[in-house]
Amino acid sequence: MFKYFSVIICLFFFNTISAQSDVVPKIQSPNAAAIDKYGEVPVNLFTGSPRISIPLHTIVSGSIKLPISLNYHPASVKPNQHPGWVGLGWNIECYGIISRTLKGKLDEFGGSTSEGAIVPYYPNASSQISGSEKVNNTTDWYSSSALHNYYTLQPGEAVDTDVEADEFTFNFFGHSGKFYYAGPSLGWVVISNENIKIEMDGFLEPTQIIAEINQYTPSYTLGYNEATLQPRMFLGFTLTMEDGSKYTFGGSDAVEFSSPYGAAPFPGVRADSWLLKKVTDVYGNTVNFQYNRDYINCALSGTFINKYATCVTNGGLSQSGSEFSFQPVNMTKLSGSYIFPMYLQKITSSTETIQFLSSVAQNITRYTDLQLNPWNPQDPNLTLIDKNIANLQWKKLDNFVVRNNNNLSGAYVRSYNFGYISSPIQRLTLGSFQESTGGPNSKHYTFSYDALETLPGFNGNYTDHWGFYNNIDITGASASQIYNLKEPNPTYTIKGLLNKIRYPAGGYTEFTWEANSYSKVVSNARNSLASITGYAGGGRIREVRNYSATGQLSDKKNYYYVTGYSSSTNPSTLSSSGVLNGTPRYNFYSPNRVSYTGATTVTYGETSLYTAANYSYSGGSHIGYNEVTEVNADGSYTKHYFTNYGVDINGVSHFDQAPLGSIGWITGDDPYMPFSSLELERGFETAVFDYKSNNILLRKKNIFFRTDLGRFNEFVKQIIFTNSYGCNVGSALQFVASNKIFKYNYYPVKTELTTYDSSGNNPVVETKTFTYNNYNQLASETANTSVSNENEIVRYYYPNDLPTDPQMSTLITANRINSVILTETYRNTQKLTAKKNIYANDVSTGNLPLVKYEYAAKYPNSLPSVTSPPVGQMERLLTYVKYDTDSNGNANGKLLEYNKEKGIPVSIIWGYNKQLPIAIIEGAPYSTIEPYVSNLQNISDLDIDSGPNGPSENNLRVQLNGMRDALLLSNPTLKIKTYTHNYIAGVTSITDEKNYTTFYEYNNLLYVKSIKDIDGNILEEFEYQYKMN
Repeated sequence: MFKYFSVIICLFFFNTISAQSDVVPKIQSPNAAAIDKYGEVPVNLFTGSPRISIPLHTIVSGSIKLPISLNYHPASVKPNQHPGWVGLGWNIECYGIISRTLKGKLDEFGGSTSEGAIVPYYPNASSQISGSEKVNNTTDWYSSSALHNYYTLQPGEAVDTDVEADEFTFNFFGHSGKFYYAGPSLGWVVISNENIKIEMDGFLEPTQIIAEINQYTPSYTLGYNEATLQPRMFLGFTLTMEDGSKYTFGGSDAVEFSSPYGAAPFPGVRADSWLLKKVTDVYGNTVNFQYNRDYINCALSGTFINKYATCVTNGGLSQSGSEFSFQPVNMTKLSGSYIFPMYLQKITSSTETIQFLSSVAQNITRYTDLQLNPWNPQDPNLTLIDKNIANLQWKKLDNFVVRNNNNLSGAYVRSYNFGYISSPIQRLTLGSFQESTGGPNSKHYTFSYDALETLPGFNGNYTDHWGFYNNIDITGASASQIYNLKEPNPTYTIKGLLNKIRYPAGGYTEFTWEANSYSKVVSNARNSLASITGYAGGGRIREVRNYSATGQLSDKKNYYYVTGYSSSTNPSTLSSSGVLNGTPRYNFYSPNRVSYTGATTVTYGETSLYTAANYSYSGGSHIGYNEVTEVNADGSYTKHYFTNYGVDINGVSHFDQAPLGSIGWITGDDPYMPFSSLELERGFETAVFDYKSNNILLRKKNIFFRTDLGRFNEFVKQIIFTNSYGCNVGSALQFVASNKIFKYNYYPVKTELTTYDSSGNNPVVETKTFTYNNYNQLASETANTSVSNENEIVRYYYPNDLPTDPQMSTLITANRINSVILTETYRNTQKLTAKKNIYANDVSTGNLPLVKYEYAAKYPNSLPSVTSPPVGQMERLLTYVKYDTDSNGNANGKLLEYNKEKGIPVSIIWGYNKQLPIAIIEGAPYSTIEPYVSNLQNISDLDIDSGPNGPSENNLRVQLNGMRDALLLSNPTLKIKTYTHNYIAGVTSITDEKNYTTFYEYNNLLYVKSIKDIDGNILEEFEYQYKMN
């Protein structure tokens, strides 16, 4: 059997933690037909970004499964954005991060610093009311008087109060969202499509922070004086998922900091990012992450801001005024931040250790001495950085290796090596990637890019409104020239993007990009669309072509971002379906504006190098597409429709909402004024239409989302202060707005699937409706109405639905709220089936709330109604007799024994650090086989061979056969299956109930090579062809 080796390219960001073990472990023989397929490149059609991902490895510990993948995203290819440690555009998904967006002052700001004293947003030991309490403990939090008072000292107040909640975002292993602190009563509020619980894990004290900063090269060697000016910081956070698994971020050895570049005296550092430190499942299994500190780097850009302001009192006397003449743009004068990064060093699970090796990137383009040297801080320690460019270093990932915990000093199980394009004038760029298991062959990938060498230096010059390359030098520009000089250039905006991946088997994929374009722009008033055409920064995918190893085109897809595509119409004649979130603006001017108190009249103007407009996004992008058509090689095509700002295909618009209240802002300020964003509704697919190449519609699916007005009552309160100016503090013109940060789940409520015959006639419609519960918006009912008008209904019940059932309150407390406890099916109103899990928390479950019994029934029936446990007319199908525990009696989630409906016991022996089953015995209780368990587990833990002929695996197989013989001697009716494994590759042998053994051999790349019987005869053989590069 002859196969080509290749690779999947798709999105692998799905959460894979399961809170409950399967009753019977699923042991599947390797299947060469499931080998990766190259060229499968899903595209986020709403933004035009392909999801390019190469799966590398999966970390396993108990029910935890964390996939490591190498991912590419074109939006990160910007001239002033430093590459990550695997090169421009690439990211290795192997840990998680929580990032802070500062709003006002730091939420946890405390003590006296160079920025002055302030009452923090997050409560501290002071008796003063915190900012979060001021905002969240009142009903008129958005009124004009409240907004004025927030920023004006009130009687009895000595210092200002921070009333703006910082935003914390997270994205790790398929989980994403953001959270805010909403005061002591509400605590941390999460915005995500998952029900996640947030806990803050204490504070980093100033002396701890200084100690961490002093670990960098060169050391700051900061002492007591600086520590007295350093505020406390959040130590970290624990996120509990809706299955009860916990992700712990931060701690003193997993926090990244930043501080203003070139500031003097020492301004303190702030915690910006908390790195994933530990993952714990509900059974106590863990995966741990270790990081190290090394070199400081920085993020700088050319910037300026020029302001004009005058203030006149009621009496007409000018009290103050200032006018600043505009200076031409000078891109050698940079500002920004020092970055104190951390680099992943090690990941450890119960079975394996992954070690990461990194080094200083030598070929990365750096800032020049001219750009760095203008700073002259007073602090000599800071001068070590500012005056010596060699002290600013960025690192690259060289390789990571996977080792068996039982053989850490031995050969690695698998190695991943990264090769970079060597050029002193080019950004760090991934040129190749190699996966090896130590044998003669390896999986080798190479990557090519479009004109990387043309990208400019790291100073923000030669960039458009959104930071993408436009090849226009803005040096010396005047204020009136900024907008035109920052217009996007469709030729240059796609420079530097990935254009080819070659795979180990020799096949390759080519990518063709084009500039984003639009025909609609959100209006100045933010409530309609203006018909304006143009290009927007960044690229979208236009075509993906897949070639075989011989260079023959095997498949291609084209993408058209237009309205009304038809195979009979030239797409270039159709208008773009793109919608831009707003026109960039660099000037703000407010003449003769009266302050809130009416005491002063202020004229204020501002010009900046970066846009002053305050627009929200769609799917994280400044542009989104209403309609995108994907055309196959045979001419057939699929149209995709999405929610955007304007009216979608279902007649619903998704414009942002004006502030609930504001002061300072007036009609006409809308582009600059903060709005309540509806981004969480934009970018959802609302329809999919499939056509033949001759434009005959074969299938269409419409998706309808919730439209209830009640969703807008689910929000976090937000105060946004933009600026103020006045003759004195009490009478200043203040620009403040009160907004809603919406937190509802924007879920589908109905789908309609219509299918047609090959001529596009005789439609058949199938409708599904979805119902959700009120408290955590989990799906509670699905109803499927077929062409026969039969309504097939499935209802789901969760712990919150059955709070009086055994252990439900315990599950709710542990946030294990997505476990389906009861499932019922109906046809119209007739109940058909039911299935219910009953939990227990005792010695047999390892003192954890785990499933003890499984009940089920078909209806109608004549079964007696059971009230204890509360299952009604159901009968017991399964009893989970015993779960595995450690020496302290704590469960690890591994089921040791269960009874079938007739009381037949089934026992399981777990080996390989209790991660994989090595024996399943039907007909014997666990107590019967327990004398064999310890020896078999110890031997399996020592099985570090890579194949079935290794001595340690043979020893395990001999011992398993010995147990089989002994058990069958006393009870010949037993059904026994035994297994051996290569922990990374898969099962290496299966011995069935008839004592027939099948062997699975792997090549050095851990792909199945052959399947053999007990006598060594080849039952099936697989051959792979690699093209060595």
